[in-house]
Amino acid sequence: DIYSYTPDYTFYIHPIIKVGSLILLVLGFTYICLRHNSFKEYKFKPIKTLIARNLTIFFFLLTFIWISFAFLFSDDYEFSFWDVIDYKRGYAYFLCYVVIVISILLCTKKQKFVLLELLIFVSIVINLIAIIAYCTEWHPNAYRVPEAAIFSNRNFYAYYLSITTLLSAARLYLTKKPYLNIYYAASLIISEFALLISQTRGAFVGVVVAIVLMLVYFGIRRKFSWKLILVPAIMIITFLVLEISGITVFMDRLGLLASDVETATNAASHTEEQVDAVGSGRIAIWKDVISKIKTSPIVGLGIGSTLAEHNEYLQIAAWSGIPAALFYICALFAMVINLFKKNNQLTDTQIVATLAAISYAVQSFFGYALLQTAPFYIIVLALSLNPNFDKKVQETEPNCP
Repeated sequence: DIYSYTPDYTFYIHPIIKVGSLILLVLGFTYICLRHNSFKEYKFKPIKTLIARNLTIFFFLLTFIWISFAFLFSDDYEFSFWDVIDYKRGYAYFLCYVVIVISILLCTKKQKFVLLELLIFVSIVINLIAIIAYCTEWHPNAYRVPEAAIFSNRNFYAYYLSITTLLSAARLYLTKKPYLNIYYAASLIISEFALLISQTRGAFVGVVVAIVLMLVYFGIRRKFSWKLILVPAIMIITFLVLEISGITVFMDRLGLLASDVETATNAASHTEEQVDAVGSGRIAIWKDVISKIKTSPIVGLGIGSTLAEHNEYLQIAAWSGIPAALFYICALFAMVINLFKKNNQLTDTQIVATLAAISYAVQSFFGYALLQTAPFYIIVLALSLNPNFDKKVQETEPNCP
């Protein structure tokens, strides 16, 4: 049983294995990129030009710099570096994520496309495992329910689904090949099925917001296509069929969501206990985190200093200070602005990855970053970036490998 290990014996081994694996993976990926002479695809400009033309990269860079600066003020460097007690979210993992981003930036457009397709294919396998487990009532234990697939918690699984559902939806809209239409439509249905059995409202909200943004974006920036109707139609029909048939019961969760929204918007007419209970107790948790942020608003309390914040933005502010959270939010806004303003300079892969990243960013208001899901988010973030905006690089869809 991999969950029954004794932490005392794995205090050093566990994080070393995980970080070492990530580093080896990234180094191998970088080697492949360099073997394909990926540097030739970009003509890097001076830092001033990069800042002026790609504020997203600039603000993400500022976020990492501030996190690194705040790390220097940690009371316990070993804990903040490894974060061995909670979900392995220490500074060491931020370093790995930076290497992943740089490695992906060095990939060619075709390599990025293949990586995106690999994410979708793997998600189909994982989601089918979850669905089969759910339908056959295979419950290995009470906490790690089958809906969590390979993840240790179904909420963590839903964070992952908020990314992969948008990957399938956006690719379905963009592809022109009939057999790929069927493939992406099936992937979208499977992802939505898995999302519904995860019972996680935050991820559902993230997906809905990102789908609406996708429809607005394609409606404004692209010629009208029947697929603009197809994507939401597939999602609505899938939802109704699963709910009416009784296979899923997510409608009950939507009822709780509506009740929480009413309580939050009319807080004056409810007791403090009722307001604190909103979002499965998230309001009370957020109040506690905010009170901790006030004690060290500039450099935070150290990475891993708070647990289960259920809001990634508050998590960043608590760990590394309010400036880090603000830089991160600015980067996300810049990413959305780039999506609309630099449409002709974005490849299809970048557009798909951007929409997936936005979906995760929305659900981050109700969830938090951890090792099980953060790498997937980092990958789509990296795929959404392009350090060279000088040319119109609208990508024609490569043949699937």
